[in-house]
Amino acid sequence: MSLLEDKPVKIIAASRTRPEYVPTNGTWLASPELAEGSCWQAHLDGVQTLVHLAGRAHVVREPSVNAVDEFRKINTEGTVELAKQALKAGVQRFIFVSSIGVHGIETRVPLKPGSPVAPLDDYAVSKQEAEKLLRDVFFDSNVELVIVRPPMVYGIDAPGNFRRLLDMVTKGVPLPFGLVQNRRSLVSVHNLSEILWRAASYPLPSCCIILPCDGEVVSTAEIIRGMAKALGVSPRLLPVPVALMYAAATLLGRRRTAVKVLGDFEIDPQPLYELLGWRGKANFVDELKRGVVRSVLK
Repeated sequence: MSLLEDKPVKIIAASRTRPEYVPTNGTWLASPELAEGSCWQAHLDGVQTLVHLAGRAHVVREPSVNAVDEFRKINTEGTVELAKQALKAGVQRFIFVSSIGVHGIETRVPLKPGSPVAPLDDYAVSKQEAEKLLRDVFFDSNVELVIVRPPMVYGIDAPGNFRRLLDMVTKGVPLPFGLVQNRRSLVSVHNLSEILWRAASYPLPSCCIILPCDGEVVSTAEIIRGMAKALGVSPRLLPVPVALMYAAATLLGRRRTAVKVLGDFEIDPQPLYELLGWRGKANFVDELKRGVVRSVLK
């Protein structure tokens, strides 16, 4: 809630469920569905900057025959519908929180805003398609489009792979990543909220792309050690050769999953600093102690 508490602005939070805490400079409104035909007009009246964070994510086993279409309904079509209504309502800046996944699942060199896009999973495909269509919606208009592509976000009640890994560390599950020395960029929810605030308030170039990240790069092994240190437990890391894990994953048809865990996925922080004057304020363990551990132990 730091963004809501610390900034001298009026913030309207639209979500399907009411937050546990709404500060004095914030207002909560029940959100309509993010889909074609939904009416957002009452929420957009008088809004200058819109930060669009909603979407469909973390669906591991998709029951639909055509899974990508299920993601498109929300992440692509719903986003375009919201954008069209924002344009009509006179919104001045539209900040779309996309995904670093539009760049793929592995990097050979650190990513920059102009790096090639190559989404591989359905979620990332739907996000990239939304980016393209947003450019069309706001083309030749006065609306400033800002696209933010976060890597893995961690914080209180972080979902997805981060939460699953944190649960395993909490339970003392042995993990075979002791020899992994890859380089991965993450962003804490606190750092992301600060970056989004700057994206909302700083002068930016047309159709700006932002790749948010913490101030440090960590390996999978360091992530596990950091979680264990923040939790006050011993990390149970087994020294399994990386090549052996890749070989086993390939035989099992899980090569892409192995790349996500064992490969590099690094963001160059320099463009973020040049654009927003931002450098990460805390290290990984400090950010974990700030909120994630509390959510595990509560």
